[in-house]
Amino acid sequence: MNITVTVPPDDEPVTVDDAKDWARLTDASQDALVEALITEARARVESFCGRALLTQTIVQRYDCWPRYFELLRSPVQSVTSLQYIDTAGVTQTVGSSNYYTDLVSEPGRLVPVPSYSWPLLQEGRPNAVILTYVAGATDADDVPTTAKTAIKMLVRHWVDNEGAQGQVDMPEHVRDMLWPLRIP
Repeated sequence: MNITVTVPPDDEPVTVDDAKDWARLTDASQDALVEALITEARARVESFCGRALLTQTIVQRYDCWPRYFELLRSPVQSVTSLQYIDTAGVTQTVGSSNYYTDLVSEPGRLVPVPSYSWPLLQEGRPNAVILTYVAGATDADDVPTTAKTAIKMLVRHWVDNEGAQGQVDMPEHVRDMLWPLRIP
């Protein structure tokens, strides 16, 4: 299974000015850098927490049918489509009447109705099942304050430690702060 953001958020949960204030930057020539760091920090926070902070389109691909699907970015706004590659190699769409969606749980779930069996897939075809959905808060005001603070902390860390954004892990104190937001 892999997960891809196909349509990123239109905005970021933290403004350039807020991040610059947090990082104690005053030079307008650094705005583009700070904007890029905010985007990277948001993506890292989302990945760590299993959340989509702002509205975005997510695609999860599978090599085979799972018993049920976990929608790995919350909160889920809607399921767009569930598609598969049939035995003839043609992309088909599973009708929404053939599955239940649980958008309340975190992570959200998609479960086949009891009378439905997942169709056969093209044999050996990787990524033969494609689940597309929209997730995230619709407004930056609805993004948890902790997530916004973590983004600003990461921007400050990367500004203070030039080149640190290439590190695989975020600083431990940021991870510790985000832990309560993490979806198991």
